[in-house]
Amino acid sequence: MRDIILKLILIAVFVLTAIFGIPAMCYGQEYRREGNTFICSSSDKSSSKPIKTKFNWKDKDGTLYPIYITKRGCAFVPKFSKNGKEYKKYLGPEISKEVCKELGVEYKGKSNK
Repeated sequence: MRDIILKLILIAVFVLTAIFGIPAMCYGQEYRREGNTFICSSSDKSSSKPIKTKFNWKDKDGTLYPIYITKRGCAFVPKFSKNGKEYKKYLGPEISKEVCKELGVEYKGKSNK
């Protein structure tokens, strides 16, 4: 019985994502129309790339890492797990706000999804 409920929830999430997620992909972007088809002509992906700043982060082992900032103003350093996968180590709102202030960037914080 529990498996059936989990499957139904998964199917519902999939259907809702398909219904509401696809139209939102082009929201707020430029588009062009070809017949009955609307095509995104520009995307905001270039501005979503993190920006390397002039600041560095020194961890407890003494290793220096460059500090990057996201489009929302969150500061992070790129790190690697023991498996070799890259991940972002966020430095917290205090450091992010200070870096944004120095760079003249608006701090918006993490999004509440």
